[in-house]
Amino acid sequence: MPPQTTTGPPRTTPAFVWGYNNRGGLGLRHTARIRSPAPVGLPEGTVDVQGGVNFTVALTSAGGLYAWGGNQYGQLGDGTTAMRWEPAAVKLPDGTRVTAIAVGYDHVIARTGAGTVLAWGRNHRGQLGNNSTEDQHEPAVVHQGDVVSVGAGNGISAAITADGGLLMWGRNSFGQLGLSVPGTAPATGLSQVVPAQAQLPKGAQAVAVDAGQRHAAVVTKDGRLLLLGLDAQGRPQNGAVPLKSAWGRPLQVYAGEDFTLVLTSRRRLLAIGANASGQLGTGDRANRLTPAVVTLPGAEGDVTGVWAGARSAVAVTSAHEVYTWGDASAGQAGRGAAAPGKLDTYPTPQKVTALADARIVAASGGAYHVVLTAEHGPATALRVTPYRAAAVPGEPVTYAVHAVDAFGTDLGPAPEAILSVADGETTGSTVRAHTPGIHHVTARAGRLVGTALLNVTNGHQA
Repeated sequence: MPPQTTTGPPRTTPAFVWGYNNRGGLGLRHTARIRSPAPVGLPEGTVDVQGGVNFTVALTSAGGLYAWGGNQYGQLGDGTTAMRWEPAAVKLPDGTRVTAIAVGYDHVIARTGAGTVLAWGRNHRGQLGNNSTEDQHEPAVVHQGDVVSVGAGNGISAAITADGGLLMWGRNSFGQLGLSVPGTAPATGLSQVVPAQAQLPKGAQAVAVDAGQRHAAVVTKDGRLLLLGLDAQGRPQNGAVPLKSAWGRPLQVYAGEDFTLVLTSRRRLLAIGANASGQLGTGDRANRLTPAVVTLPGAEGDVTGVWAGARSAVAVTSAHEVYTWGDASAGQAGRGAAAPGKLDTYPTPQKVTALADARIVAASGGAYHVVLTAEHGPATALRVTPYRAAAVPGEPVTYAVHAVDAFGTDLGPAPEAILSVADGETTGSTVRAHTPGIHHVTARAGRLVGTALLNVTNGHQA
């Protein structure tokens, strides 16, 4: 079936995207792979955006959901399996307001304002929690009532309840759900097909959770980091990971396919797990069974946002800098193509210089693509006003020149801009043209250019 075009919401939330795009998950209306930041508008009022392998989902401030990209398992939640170029509304039950989402590789988990969990998409591991392994093309209720947070990974789903309990379901081949017995019934093979209570240490209450493929990561209210499933050497793990007090308490976890990033109360970024692609950001490719501190070379601010892909990662700082590392085979690094003969992996975090003048506020993405929301991007052009003006020969016209980004955002005056006009003269911001006709007024500031039209006539305009 060919891709469908839909009339979605206005795209007014600025964002930059790059990486894997074979099913249009970047929202650029094509399927070319993107290796450098590309501007795109997200649905109006987007407050969270997450992706899977080949699709993306946006949550709006009104509690609505929109999705685009690949849809072979019904992961867009629109009742079809048709690929979408444009954001299409997820078919939520009447009166539903979503307050949080977690996007797995091919499925989506959503929490409503009432604490109910909805799920849709691929279900081969029971990750939808609907007591089957049949795919679901529209959101369906999985758990009623008391959920405060959700998480998702590759065939894995999780939810934290108001009392700190942890529900998990889906892929459990290696005990990554933390159940007392892997594959606890009702199950299909080693899949848990309904939400089940994970076995946390006595007295522990979960406050954050995320999942990869063979592991899950949990933060507890008393400041412990728990890892469930297999470690970087393929050995079972099910308990707390020692953390240094100087790092602060863990606040949030971000699970890649086989590694975990942890953001602490002292804004330390920690990494643990497999590292063959440099996804830990430690400057090497050595696996880590205990956490290591990730250093962002030359960073001016503290880490405020993190995203973990399959085997790559992104961090945003309080100074709105963007750093990437790990696997870049699908362009996830956002730095262009690797030099000939060079590995397309980066074990040391590097700044994405193309976004040096942007104001990035949050990092997210999918398994192999990146989505960064922004207040504005770097300057891409100059806006000359008035754009249309009329004068008689030699009459002065004063212009204002402002820098704008790819979204048309006014970034303020460009005092270094130089004006020019054919068959005329300029003095600072004033232009005079001497012959009748339409004249192009050009402003230049480095690589930035803007134009305006000046209509010179033999007499004054009415």
